[in-house]
Amino acid sequence: MLLSQPDVENVSLYPAWKEALKNFIALSPVPGTVVRVDWLNAEFELTEPKTAEDQRRYSFAFMSAFEKFREALLVDHKICLGTLYNGTYIVVPPQEQTKHAAVVHTRRIHKEMNHMIKKMHHVDHSALTDEQSKQNSDALTRAVRLKSMIRGRRVIELPPPSNKS
Repeated sequence: MLLSQPDVENVSLYPAWKEALKNFIALSPVPGTVVRVDWLNAEFELTEPKTAEDQRRYSFAFMSAFEKFREALLVDHKICLGTLYNGTYIVVPPQEQTKHAAVVHTRRIHKEMNHMIKKMHHVDHSALTDEQSKQNSDALTRAVRLKSMIRGRRVIELPPPSNKS
């Protein structure tokens, strides 16, 4: 059975984020367009959670759909969505997209570098052999230097690890 043209236009895409993408593009978004979470929830066919278990499922479903929606916008339509601090999203102007990407992702890199350095620094050296302690010290030095290169500032010296007693 073939569908007539009006029937084809009423067919919804699955998963729901694809339909949301089609609907968003149909709105002809311009830089500065704000995308509210309630619009996304409606487009993703998600309802507000009522219990803790519902909240867990909702969070997973929203992030899964949103990341695919955001990725398709960027890759297929060259539209970058930035996050606003009030829980909404905004279409980033192309002229600001490079700076936006650098700022957002450099911040993430710094955060991860800090976690890595903290874990390397706070090692129980009394449980390590001399060779393992040297490897830890060398890895920590490389990590701190890498972080300083990314940051573009001088290397910050950490206190040496405590010696075995």
